[in-house]
Amino acid sequence: MGRGAEVSRIRIKYVHGYLDRHGRSRHYFRRPGIKRIALPGLPGSPEFNAAYETALAGNAVPRMQVGSNRTIPGNVNAVIVGYYSSTEFSNLKEGTRRERRRILEKFRCEHGNKGTAGIQSHHIEAMVAAKLSTPAEALNFLKAIRALLDYAVKAKMRSDNPAKNVTKPKLGGSFYTWSEHDIAKFEKNFPIGTKARLAFGLLLYTAQRRGM
Repeated sequence: MGRGAEVSRIRIKYVHGYLDRHGRSRHYFRRPGIKRIALPGLPGSPEFNAAYETALAGNAVPRMQVGSNRTIPGNVNAVIVGYYSSTEFSNLKEGTRRERRRILEKFRCEHGNKGTAGIQSHHIEAMVAAKLSTPAEALNFLKAIRALLDYAVKAKMRSDNPAKNVTKPKLGGSFYTWSEHDIAKFEKNFPIGTKARLAFGLLLYTAQRRGM
């Protein structure tokens, strides 16, 4: 038989054998998530059994974590992965986690392979400025990046947080002030006893105002 001919008479879990071009029996331990390991001797021999037991116990080659080769220590991708597992992230409300993950996943797609240490204030300022057409989105982005880089500092992936030097974008602008006509129209549509009228009364007569 030529190279690649299977040795089929002996069946051992995770062991694949074949005869090479010289007619020699070759055996390898092949287990998902572990590099292929050559096994000496023939099945049943002391050297084969010892090597097989070692490989089966996982002592010969450490198991590879799925996706571990995709994350380079110190890059943006690695920081985001670590941040998702942090106490700071898990302590956020569910809605905030979902929104922050949406922002960071987009950031990861654009900059995941870049080094975290190279991020500077002017880079973040440019990214925030690009989102100013929707100020709320720009603000949420800045908050997410600040939190991410706070984690990077805590994890000793960099010594400072350049996002803290970036000015928060201002939300909104001028607001329309209701006239007496607007108030009368609202009170006509929502008589006393309705929840809307109660909320309006509290707002109007207790000097409430919009706050940031």
